[in-house]
Amino acid sequence: MTCPVYLPLFKVAVSYLVRQGRAWTALEHAVLHKLGQSPETAAELISLSGMPERLVFQGLLELMSEGWVVLNTAGKTVSFEATPSGVKAAAMATLPVRTSTTKRYDTLCIDRMVGGTLDPDDLVLVHKEKIPADAFVLNPHTFRPKLSPSETLDRLYLLENETFEDWIDHRLQTQNLYAALKISGERIEGLPSYASVALQMAIYKDFLERAPGIRDETDPTDEPAFVPKTFDCAVTEQDLCVGPDEHRAVLERVLAEAKSTVVIHSCFVSVNTIKWLLPHLTAAAERKVTVDLLWGLRYADAADWAKSAVNDTREILSRIPPKLAPYIRFAEHETGSHAKVIVADSGPKHRFEAYIGSCNWLSTQFDAVDVSLRVDNPRLLSRLVGVLATLRVPTSGEWDPDVHRLVRLKVTLDGLPPLEGPAQVSFVIDREHLALVRLARDSAQRRVVSSCDLLGPAGETSVFVPMRSPAESGVAVELFFNRPTLTMSERDVAAAEADLTARGITLKRLRASLHAKFMLWDDADLCITSFNWLAATHDAWKPTAAEIGLFVTGAKLNAALLARFAAAVTELDGADGPAKFVAVS
Repeated sequence: MTCPVYLPLFKVAVSYLVRQGRAWTALEHAVLHKLGQSPETAAELISLSGMPERLVFQGLLELMSEGWVVLNTAGKTVSFEATPSGVKAAAMATLPVRTSTTKRYDTLCIDRMVGGTLDPDDLVLVHKEKIPADAFVLNPHTFRPKLSPSETLDRLYLLENETFEDWIDHRLQTQNLYAALKISGERIEGLPSYASVALQMAIYKDFLERAPGIRDETDPTDEPAFVPKTFDCAVTEQDLCVGPDEHRAVLERVLAEAKSTVVIHSCFVSVNTIKWLLPHLTAAAERKVTVDLLWGLRYADAADWAKSAVNDTREILSRIPPKLAPYIRFAEHETGSHAKVIVADSGPKHRFEAYIGSCNWLSTQFDAVDVSLRVDNPRLLSRLVGVLATLRVPTSGEWDPDVHRLVRLKVTLDGLPPLEGPAQVSFVIDREHLALVRLARDSAQRRVVSSCDLLGPAGETSVFVPMRSPAESGVAVELFFNRPTLTMSERDVAAAEADLTARGITLKRLRASLHAKFMLWDDADLCITSFNWLAATHDAWKPTAAEIGLFVTGAKLNAALLARFAAAVTELDGADGPAKFVAVS
């Protein structure tokens, strides 16, 4: 059955600055400097730099086109050497560039269900007066056009020699346009391939709830298939971060080794943690490393102690010496996100890296078992930074300075060469976690293991019901949690444990050390996240990216994670820890 539907849109005119011309990379400057000292072959340059062959040759071609490098064929081998003008340029602090900025105008569409940015050229647009009277029109959920940097920058028109420089403004043109779509089974025709999973889910949900005659044919509680964009990454066991000691070491190392940039996002803030961090922050600032401290706690709804922690943190950081203060930036307003993230150029050779998981970096006391994962593909990091920028965009008015800083960081990451690896890593946000549970339900063959902090009533529909199917098929299912929510009594917990045990599912309560949030199945499917699987569900009132995680396939990290997780919990909780899993590896 195919049914036409109409997606409400905002159409906005945008203006922005682009930089025309090509800036020189640090690699090209280093190559030119080396060739200014002595001729070298391409093989020698590749060996000395440790960079991919393609990047070295591309840099040589650019330097030759500028007249700074020439081929030397006088010897037995072909080598490269710097010209006199190249030697002069290499001695400069930075290579001279010829660039200019220009103002560019474009038109974009914003869907009114989740606020995603779409290119009008990729849609079939229909004015509301042209929509048939009996057509199915999706309900809008947003009523103000708010552009998302994480998606908008990917939709902007740029020539090959141009890079995004700065945002100017956007203006609403009309809210009377709709995108003509068709729902055919589990497919939505008419949406571009880059449309977010969140938008697809919102369309399905509205359609299944309101379309006449559909409810009998399709389960409205089910989720569409999880088909995210994947990034190739060289993820190994060494990229897992498990337990309090490892998280403390990561935070110290990142602040000590970052060359220019550190971004930390934590849901909560603790004065004791900030005091412990202060020497590390000031040491980074003395090296001229900028540190952005973002926090997600909804200030207006927070308890008094949480508000005091934010205010006291501002007071502590206000006493930093004036020469260091510009490098340590505590966000003026919250993001509303529960995510826990670090992004910094603290990787090998100062490459950018990120840690995503369950650790509240700005409030942790390093007394709980958290799990995070390190990734370093610049394309994935660009997506992450864009999402963080979106979280800081105000509902209306000009962008705050930290939004501009994050957008500039995204542009920098977009300009870096992608890294390759055998694993595929996907960025997971919000409702996509529920789709992952269904994916585990449908594809697990031997085991499913999940861990989170809280157990609440939402766990019944989010996890308990989907996990009945694999358990009935002989798949070992283990669910770990720390404590029940305020809306769940100890009697409710006991009832849930008894019911799940009867269905072949293990629900085990660990003691106060557990804060890790992950779900894995079989050997090579793993999601590490900030999402409380057994207590949370999608909340339309929360901002996009209220929860952030990473889904990894192909790396076979599960056995190592379970072993380290069991060891960390056992170390803190003694015999009460999951020293041996029912679901054997």
